[in-house]
Amino acid sequence: MLSSSTHNKSDELEDNALIIQNTVEYNFKNKHDLESIIHALEGFLNTKNDSYLSNEFWIENDNSFYKYPFFEISNLENFGGMILKPSLLSVTQINSEHFICKLGWFYNNEKSRSLQYIYNVSVVKKNETFLLKNILEYNIKDWEKKEIKRVTYWTDDSYKINIEKADEFNDINNKLSTFFQSDVISFNYVLCNSNNELMRLIGYDFESSMFFSNQNGSIAFPDDRLIFSGNNNEINTHELVHLYLTEKFKNLNPYMNEGVASLFGGSKGLEYKDHLHKLKTHLISNEIDIYQEYFFGNYVIDFDTSLRYTLSAFICELTLKKFGKDKLFELINCGKSNYDIINYIKKYFDVNFNDFIKYELENYDFEKRPKKLFY
Repeated sequence: MLSSSTHNKSDELEDNALIIQNTVEYNFKNKHDLESIIHALEGFLNTKNDSYLSNEFWIENDNSFYKYPFFEISNLENFGGMILKPSLLSVTQINSEHFICKLGWFYNNEKSRSLQYIYNVSVVKKNETFLLKNILEYNIKDWEKKEIKRVTYWTDDSYKINIEKADEFNDINNKLSTFFQSDVISFNYVLCNSNNELMRLIGYDFESSMFFSNQNGSIAFPDDRLIFSGNNNEINTHELVHLYLTEKFKNLNPYMNEGVASLFGGSKGLEYKDHLHKLKTHLISNEIDIYQEYFFGNYVIDFDTSLRYTLSAFICELTLKKFGKDKLFELINCGKSNYDIINYIKKYFDVNFNDFIKYELENYDFEKRPKKLFY
């Protein structure tokens, strides 16, 4: 038998950082290697919060893509204010020195147990020592890499890059650089055909967004100058804006971060003006407390349009139009809490928030809105 973490007794499992499914042991012949792999996993899980830069159970210099290669797995346990316990579901041997561990995170309550995530992590055997490694490098090993000016595209070998679109994206990059008064950013752009493919590439087998009907999704890792785009397109202005904002503003407000990105690049495959039009129409027939829902709720118009993203973009646009770029930069950099936005709006607009938003939306002229705002 393996360590006590493989036992069936629920009272023993509750005391362990890692729950081991019985089938893991039955399907793995080399018990010594399996013991060592479990030791590395448990050691990492018990020490992962000590540092995001290094860990004695994680291979050194695992930074071909990520500055923080285990940031993703380190935060999966945090779920709505609760801590999820990981389970080792399977171990697959790729070769004598490489294994893939499939980890599941479950939400447990008195009545049910529901799966939230399945995430894969590599384990490499190095001088008889087993160490964890981010799986992206393995998953992307057969993809093609092509540098087009400032953008390094990564694509499945069956995908042919549209050079005209790549040039357009480089042009957008240059114009964003001018708008934000920053150096032009060079970055990696992993072009996926869907959010499902994107999430599988970075290590997931299961995460709820992978199975949404709208598969337009993307993620930016600003510290790594890295964009994963699940929109099947050479252009993703929304995520590129995040790279510029994170580099320029030290007190970047999370709402305004999404607001400017949505203002310039849309979201969920829709342009900003489409989201704004839906918001305007929705508020005509639905009486809501905009202030309460925007700052302290999670109100959505429909599957594609949220109050938070759309209204943040609208506030950014109003600030830019009424006060200019410098004041927009102040708003973006106003601080990290909702109350920083509230104080900023009180200072410069001096209005009742609900009345102000309703008035501006009622009088918004979609026909006169410029097609491009940042140049």
